[in-house]
Amino acid sequence: MKKSELRKLVREVINEGWKNTEESIPVGTTVKVNYGKFKGKIGKVSDEAPSGKFSVVTIGNETFTVDNSDLLIKEETLKEYTHGKFKTKMIRNAKNSKGFELRSGDEVELFFPEDKLWFTHIYKVGSSSDAMKMIVQTKNLYLYVKGASKPPSLSSLERMVEDGVSKSVLGKRVEPDGTDEYGSPSWLLVLGMI
Repeated sequence: MKKSELRKLVREVINEGWKNTEESIPVGTTVKVNYGKFKGKIGKVSDEAPSGKFSVVTIGNETFTVDNSDLLIKEETLKEYTHGKFKTKMIRNAKNSKGFELRSGDEVELFFPEDKLWFTHIYKVGSSSDAMKMIVQTKNLYLYVKGASKPPSLSSLERMVEDGVSKSVLGKRVEPDGTDEYGSPSWLLVLGMI
């Protein structure tokens, strides 16, 4: 076996269970540095650069900025925070309580928290910082972004219950108490009918 092949095999074993991502990484995420002075060390993302392409990582008492492509994330964590993201565009300007503004036409990602289906988080694409997100009532999501449907009428909701098939907030067919592949809940769940 050549030295280069052996090095590659050793890297794969050392990094087993860790994956690379170039997307923004949420604050608080445990990461493994894969480059430079701290290569192989594990730390936490303590802040995010405005571009979303760099993260501020803290290891012990040292804090430094790292390109996201040089960070590894545990596979199960990566699956958790990439599930439920739906990319779309804003259709109106909106501002959060911290003064962060999303403008009409901005590309955004939607996240539907499993524990609070009646709220939807809207992030600017490439950002996952809490300061750079908006939280809106899921029933009003259609007022802010493309691709979200209006709440159904009472007769439509009754039909969904009778048929045993519902529509999600993003218009996909789902179980009455289910969510679609983006985590978008059924209207029956959002409106508290189940």
